[in-house]
Amino acid sequence: IWIPLGLNPHATHPYFLTLVGRLKSGVAPSAAQAETTGILWSAGQSDPHLVGRNDPPPPGSGLKTLVVPLKEGIVGNTKKPLLVLQISVAFILLIACANVANLLMSRGTARSREIALRYALGSSPRRIIKQLLTESVLLAIAGAVPGIALAWGIVHVLSRLPLAGIPRLDQVGIDGAVLAFVIVLSILTGLIFGFVPAIRTHRLGLAGCTNEIQKGSSGRTSRWTNRVLVGGQIALCLVLLIGAGLVLKSLHRLLAVDPGFQSNNVLTMLLPVTNLKYPEAPRQVQFYQNLLAQVRTVPGVTEAAITSTLPLGGEEESDGFLVEGQEPDPGSDAKQAALRTVSPGYFRTMGMSLSQGRDFLETDTDTSPQVVVVDHTLADRYWPHGDALGKRVRTTGDPPWLTIVGVVNGVKDQDLATDLQPHLYFPHSQHPGLRMYLVVRSAGNPDAITSSVVRKVQEVDSDVPVYAIRSMQDVVERTLNSQKLIDILLTSFAILALILAAVGIYGVMSVFVTSRTREFGIRLAVGAQPLNLLLSVLQQGMLLALGGIAVGLVGAFVFARTISSLLYHVSSTDPIAFLGVPLLLLTVALAACYWPARRAAGTNPLVALRYE
Repeated sequence: IWIPLGLNPHATHPYFLTLVGRLKSGVAPSAAQAETTGILWSAGQSDPHLVGRNDPPPPGSGLKTLVVPLKEGIVGNTKKPLLVLQISVAFILLIACANVANLLMSRGTARSREIALRYALGSSPRRIIKQLLTESVLLAIAGAVPGIALAWGIVHVLSRLPLAGIPRLDQVGIDGAVLAFVIVLSILTGLIFGFVPAIRTHRLGLAGCTNEIQKGSSGRTSRWTNRVLVGGQIALCLVLLIGAGLVLKSLHRLLAVDPGFQSNNVLTMLLPVTNLKYPEAPRQVQFYQNLLAQVRTVPGVTEAAITSTLPLGGEEESDGFLVEGQEPDPGSDAKQAALRTVSPGYFRTMGMSLSQGRDFLETDTDTSPQVVVVDHTLADRYWPHGDALGKRVRTTGDPPWLTIVGVVNGVKDQDLATDLQPHLYFPHSQHPGLRMYLVVRSAGNPDAITSSVVRKVQEVDSDVPVYAIRSMQDVVERTLNSQKLIDILLTSFAILALILAAVGIYGVMSVFVTSRTREFGIRLAVGAQPLNLLLSVLQQGMLLALGGIAVGLVGAFVFARTISSLLYHVSSTDPIAFLGVPLLLLTVALAACYWPARRAAGTNPLVALRYE
C-alpha cells in the first residue's frame, strides 16, 4: 500500500524517511553521495530546521548522506560468498571431469583391439573420433539427468532449512534458464573431456593400437596423462578442504562470541502505537509504563522492558556524538555511536551489567536533568581512568547536553563478527518513541508465555498491533544463518571432492596395476616378494598424492586469502588447516591405493604370463 505523505505528514518522523533516486548515466554512487551531502549542508546552513536541528550543523558534526545501490541494499553483502561457492562448484566440476577423462582414456586403452580392428576394416579416424565424442556426450547427459533431480531435491531441502534472514533464499529454484545452462554445460563437458582420449586414439592409429595390444599396457604417455589428471584432482580437493576447514573454524569462533547480553529465555515483540491515539509525549510514555506494569504480572515473567531497537536485530539507529571538552577539530567528522531508547530495567532484562553508576529511574522525566548511560567502549576511549560519571555528551542532531549516570558493558550490534561500537542509551521518559520493542525475560521457555504477554498488550490497548514475535535466541541465530549456509555448502563440496579424489586415485592405481599385470607376473616368477610389489605400488600412489598436495598448497594459500574477509579471528594461513588437511588427504590416498596394491601383490604368475 502506497500512501501519499501529504495525507499525514506527521505520521512518520523525518529520520525514518529514505530517499530513492535514479542516477544519471555515468554517475557513480560516490559522486551522488558527495553532491547530496553538499545539498544537505547548504540546507542546514540556510534553515537548520530542515535537518531537524535548532542551530546550523557545526563543523565536525559528521552530517552526511549515504548513497547505496538498491541491489546492494536488497541482497546485502553476498557477492563474495556467492563467488566463493561458484569457485567451489567449478572445482568440483573439474575434479569430476578429470575422473571422466581418466575413465574414457582407460576405456580407450581397453578397446585398443576393437579400434585397431575397425581401422583395419577401413574405418576413418574422423568416424572413430565422432563415435568416441558421441559416447562421452551421452555419458555426460546421462549423468546430468539424475544430477538435476538430485539438485532439485537439495534446493528443496535448503529452501526449507531454518535459515531465516538470507536474502531471497526462498526464490532460489531450478527454472528453464538453469536447466538450459546445465544441459549446455554437460554437452560441453562431454566434448572437452572426451576430446583428449579421442585425439589420443587418432594419433595412435592402427599401428599404435596394435602396438598397445602387443605390449598389454597403456603406454607412458597415457599413464602420465592419468597421473596429471589425478594430481590436479588432489590439488583442487586440497584447496576445497582447507577452505572448508577455515570456514568451519571461523563459525566455531563465532558461536563462542559473547554478544554482551544473555539471549536465553528472552521474548521480543514489536509494539508500534500511532500518534493519532497518543499524540503527546506524556501519553506515549504512560502507555508503555502501564503496559510494562501489566506484563510483569504474567506468571513466569521475571523482567520486562522496552527498547527502540534490538541488538543484532538488523536495524540501525546511530548519530554522531560530541564529548564536552573533547570536541573534534574543525572540519573533522564526529565519531558515530549507536543510539538506544530504553526503559528502566532494560539492562537487567537483557542480562547486561552496569559497572558504574545507576540504571534509569522512573524519576528521570522530561522535567528532570537530561541523563544518558554509555557503554564501556565509549567510556574507555574518553575516560580511561574510569571517571566517566558526571561527564556530559550530546549527539550532533540533538543540542542538549546529557549527563552520564551509568556505564554498561558493550554489546554486539550488527553482527557477531564486527567490533564493539560506542552506544548511547537514553531513558524513554525523556526521549519517547512510538515504535518500541517489548523485551520480556521468563523463568523458562519464552514460547510458554507468548500468548499471555500478547493478551496483556490487548488488554491495555486492543488497537496496538503486535508482530515480529521471536525469542532473542532466534534474533542472534539469524545473524549466523548466512555463515551457516556457506559452511554447509562448502563443507559438502569439500567432502564430495574428497570422495571424487579418492575414486580418481583408486581408478588410476587400478589401471596402473592392470597395465603392469604381465610385469608383476614376471617379477614374481623370478623371485620378487609380494610385499615389495605392494610397497612399490603404494609408493607410486603416495608420490602422486604428494605431487598433488604440493600444488594444492599453493592454490589453497591463494584461495584462503580470497575468503579471508569471511573468516572471524582465523588466520588465512592457519597451521591446523594447512597441516591437518594434507595429512587427511594422504590417509585417504593411502587407503585408495591399498586395494590395487594388494591386488598387485596377489598376482598369480601363471595367470599373468598368459595375460593377453
